[in-house]
Amino acid sequence: MHRFILRLTVVILTFVVGVATDTVWFMLGQPSDKEGPSKSSSASATIEKRTYDDTVIGHGVTDDGLPMGRGGITSSDGMNFSWQRITYESPEDAKDELQRKLNEAAEIIKSEPNLDHKGWQVGEKAMATFPVAKASSGVFAKILWTNGSDFGYLESSSLENLLKYEKDHGH
Repeated sequence: MHRFILRLTVVILTFVVGVATDTVWFMLGQPSDKEGPSKSSSASATIEKRTYDDTVIGHGVTDDGLPMGRGGITSSDGMNFSWQRITYESPEDAKDELQRKLNEAAEIIKSEPNLDHKGWQVGEKAMATFPVAKASSGVFAKILWTNGSDFGYLESSSLENLLKYEKDHGH
């Protein structure tokens, strides 16, 4: 009888320890539904960050003899942009060119100071849509900016492309 009680005690203790271990393992070792997928499934669902390839098309001078550069940018998901930068004789001349371009806009989406990496204002920046042709309902979009004596723009066929570009570049 003594042996039977000893065996029964060992079986009960083994059962209790097993249930307790399983409960602790389940509570601590398994992610809940609120935590999202496990690490192994999230690694396979990683979204690649969009990248941009910038190509300089050329450098030269404008009809007014001002230094300028042109280029294109293509994103890894197929968006296309073109850019141009002109160096004027003064920051005021660059600002005047920005204003001339904005006067041609169909709609100015936003206008704000252009800040350098330290937070200092170096010029102005705007986003606007422009008519494809006079009296046309089609539009394209530009981010225009000044930085000291430089005036530049980034252009795309859609406002959505420019908004994605700005978001990707932390603007």
